[in-house]
Amino acid sequence: MKKNKKTLLLIIIAVIIIICLAIGAVVLFTKKKNNSSDNIPYSSEYISKEEALNIALKDSVLNKEDVHDIEVELGNKYDVVVYEVSYEYNDFEYEYYIKATTGDILKTFRD
Repeated sequence: MKKNKKTLLLIIIAVIIIICLAIGAVVLFTKKKNNSSDNIPYSSEYISKEEALNIALKDSVLNKEDVHDIEVELGNKYDVVVYEVSYEYNDFEYEYYIKATTGDILKTFRD
């Protein structure tokens, strides 16, 4: 009888662990999905992707023809809707966060 109680207790603990892991996975998936640009509705108040790219290129004193691997995505950073602009030039990767409503550069990186 004592062995049955121990086995039952181990099964209950295993089930609880599995449930906690499943809940954690759902929370992480939901959080990741909510941060994606798919959930940000486009607004006519936003500058265009092309304008965001041009702002970044002007700031880095580069031309579109000079860079490659260009990506421009609408995202949410710093509780603000931004365009995440990235491109490569001469083995450097440039990244910009540009406020979608004003075109202001919020943050830049160069790796």
